[in-house]
This record gives sequence, C-alpha cells and structure tokens, in this order.
Amino acid sequence: MTRSASGTTEQPGKQVRQKAGLNRAILAQGWGLLRQRTGHKALGRVEDVPAPYTSLRCSACGWIDKNSRKSQAEFVCSFCGFTCNADTNAAINVAAGQGGIPRPRRSAGSGGTTPPEQRSSVREPQPTSVGIPLLLRGGGCQADEQAVASGQGKGHTNAAAVPQRFVGRHLEA
Repeated sequence: MTRSASGTTEQPGKQVRQKAGLNRAILAQGWGLLRQRTGHKALGRVEDVPAPYTSLRCSACGWIDKNSRKSQAEFVCSFCGFTCNADTNAAINVAAGQGGIPRPRRSAGSGGTTPPEQRSSVREPQPTSVGIPLLLRGGGCQADEQAVASGQGKGHTNAAAVPQRFVGRHLEA
C-alpha cells in the first residue's frame, strides 16, 4: 500500500499526489501505540499475527499455495478443495493466529529475540468495580457538615466565621 505510484518514464504513474497523501496518512498513524494501548485495555492477551500468507493459507487445512487464490475475491484450496471468499479466509486465519510462517520478533535495540521465559502474557488482576469509590466518613478534604457547623470539626471552613443563618443548612454552590 505504501509503495510508490510514480511509475517509469515509459509509463508514468497515475494519481501520484493522492497516493503520496494516502501513504503519509497511513504511515503517520501510531501503530505501535495502538498495539500498546490495545494490550493495556484488552482483557485477554494481544497477539501480533504477521500479515504474509494470511490470504494464501487455507483456513480449513493450513495448506499454503499461491495458486489457491483464484482471483481477488475467490479462494479455492489446491490441496483440500475448500472454497471461501478470500477476505473471509484471511480473516479466519488472522482470528486463529495463523498468519503464516512464525518469525522471531526482535527486541527494540537489542538485535536479538526476547527469550520466551522473559516474556509475560499474564496481566495483573484489574479492579472489578468502576467509578468513584465511596467516600468514608472523615475521608477527603471536606469535614463533616454538622461538626463544622457546631464548631467541633476540623475543616477548611472556620465555624466561627459562618453566619448563624447558615448553621445547620446545606449551602448550595
């Protein structure tokens, strides 16, 4: 998708400017950040499926053959005869995690692969409740209204400075 559309001198490319803009937009997306945030938000594990061979691998038997792809939309396995839409077949392969031939993933800057024993696919347990936690009496910055109004509470409001007409009433902000 991001290859040049410039063509050659004999056959110049068409819509080169639009293609360059599309390439810029695709490459400007933070794909690494998307993967990282998906990993934080996902309840299960996030798995990278390499794109090569997803549309050439049969989702029924696993056979990889470039001749199985009869057209842009048609997939017919040359081994078992399974017939499917090519995009549906690729989607099944991606969902199953069978992108193609497994390749070792390189760590950033190390030049090697991360050993399996150093990788972690286990997430820490997440809290089950969401929202604002219940405030317990005495918690937070505000003191108990009745204690402040009676002059016994320790709060930001000086009880002596509160006019008598407001004592015992809830003040609207």
